Amino acid sequence: MNKLRVFDAFSGIGGFRFGLKNSKLFHDSSSFVGYTDSDGLCRKVYSEIFNCPEEKCFDQIQDIHTTANPTNEYLPEFDLLLAGFPCQPFANIGHRRGFDDKRGTLIFRICELLEFYKPNYFILENVQKIRNIEKGETLKVVSEMLISKGYSLCLWDLCASNYGVPQQRRRMLFCGVKDSNPRILDISKPKKIDSSLNKYPTPWHLLEKKMPQKHIVPKKTSETVFKKNLKWEGDLKVNRLIARPLTATMAKWHRANQDNYFSKDFVFANTVTDASQCSTIPNNQSMRRISLLEGLRLQGFEDNVHEIFENFDIKPTAGFRLIGNSIPIPLVSNVVDKFFQSI
Repeated sequence: MNKLRVFDAFSGIGGFRFGLKNSKLFHDSSSFVGYTDSDGLCRKVYSEIFNCPEEKCFDQIQDIHTTANPTNEYLPEFDLLLAGFPCQPFANIGHRRGFDDKRGTLIFRICELLEFYKPNYFILENVQKIRNIEKGETLKVVSEMLISKGYSLCLWDLCASNYGVPQQRRRMLFCGVKDSNPRILDISKPKKIDSSLNKYPTPWHLLEKKMPQKHIVPKKTSETVFKKNLKWEGDLKVNRLIARPLTATMAKWHRANQDNYFSKDFVFANTVTDASQCSTIPNNQSMRRISLLEGLRLQGFEDNVHEIFENFDIKPTAGFRLIGNSIPIPLVSNVVDKFFQSI
C-alpha cells in the first residue's frame, strides 16, 4: 500500500496517531494532513509531541468546509479519517442522552466529512455503552448513516485489557472502507494478546515505587472513597491486577468501585506474585491513586509524553482530562493491523 494520508479528528493528545504509527502495517508509511480538537491544551500538547506546524489545525470540526457546512477552510486530500468522536453523551456514567446532547450530533459532522472528502477508509471509536442506548437504536442509526455515505462497515466491541494494556476499558470501534456495495462486514475481531507479552502486564509493573503525598487518599476522604454506594454497580476492590477504566476526572477522589487505588504494600511488593497476594480490601491501609505518568503508561504512552506534561506544568485535574479522554494506543495498533489485513 502507498503512503497513507491521514486526518485526525477529535485528536486528543494523539492516541490514534501513536496507534497507527506503532502498527505493523503503517509504522513508517503514514503522513498526517491535519487534526482538530476543541480543547486548547490538547492541541498544544499534540503539537509539541508530533512537531507538526505544517499540518492543518482546527479548533472545531465545524470550521472545516463541507457541502452541508460551507466555510473557507478546506482539508488536503486524505485516505484515512480517524475520529474518537466525543463519548460523553453515550457514556455509562453520564446522562446517556446520545443525540439529545449537542456533542452527540458531532457524528453528523463526521458523516459530512466522509461525504465531501471521500477518504478510502475511516476508523472511529466510542464507548461500548453506545450499543445499549435506546435498546440499540442509536448504534443502528450511526451504522446506517456511515453505510449511507458509501462505506462497508465493521463493528468491534473490544476491551483494552486484551490488547496490550492492563486496563478494563471497553470501546466500540467502527472501521469503514469505501465500497460500491456498502454493507456490514463480518470480520473476526483482532486476536487477543497474551498479557505476559505486554510492556506492563499489570498495574504493579507500571507503578512507580513511591507514595507521593498528593496522591495518597486523605483520611477523612477515605471514609467516602471506600464506602459502598448502593447506587453504583461494582465492588470496592483495590490493588486490582487489571485496572478500572481511566476517566477524565481521575483527579477527583471517586469511590473505589469507580477508580483505581493501590496500597503501600502493593506498590512496594518485590514481585508481581507478592503484589497479587495483597489484600483487595482497604482495611485502613495507606492508599494512593495513580499519577499522571502512570496514567499515561496505562493508556500506552511512552514516558517522554509525561516530560511534555511537566514542561507545560500540567496539573492532575487537566492532566487526567487529557489522559482519560484518550484511546489506548496498543488497542489502536491491533485494530489497524487486523482491519487492513482483512480488507
